[in-house]
Amino acid sequence: MTSSHTTTTTFTQDVQNVMRKFKADLRSFAESTGAMTVERADSICHDLEVMALHRYLSRVDIMLYSGESKHLAATYLFNTQNERRDTDRSGAGIWPRVTDPRLFVVLTHTPAYHALQPHERATLSTALELSWSPTDLSTDHSDLTTAGARGYTSNSVALERKDYRK
Repeated sequence: MTSSHTTTTTFTQDVQNVMRKFKADLRSFAESTGAMTVERADSICHDLEVMALHRYLSRVDIMLYSGESKHLAATYLFNTQNERRDTDRSGAGIWPRVTDPRLFVVLTHTPAYHALQPHERATLSTALELSWSPTDLSTDHSDLTTAGARGYTSNSVALERKDYRK
């Protein structure tokens, strides 16, 4: 029992550590573009942390649009079997102000999430601050060029960030 409790506590702390770096990125994107309030960014981060703690989060894509045109994107891959031990600092989060800015956050769930029964999803939704719905936005970013990467790690938990730009 102690081993299981220690593992759960460590996992929780590790998720919180990497999500803190994600939160710094999203807040920076929101503030620098003017496309989202910091309060909304904080609510998004809260919900993503809840999903990550339940092992329901596989990937997050953040995309900056100007009108209908995608300008920048960052993809975060969530990994709970990380072997990398070094971590990068949050950063490179100053995105430009564009005309008619819109910032989209798109989640990709794990198979464990997709296996939830309707009543289990309903229970999860009560822990979330926002209402999430499916989207048809493309997250392949083939219209953009790779522009760098960062890795946020805490023991076995990692968020691998890839940046894209026009």
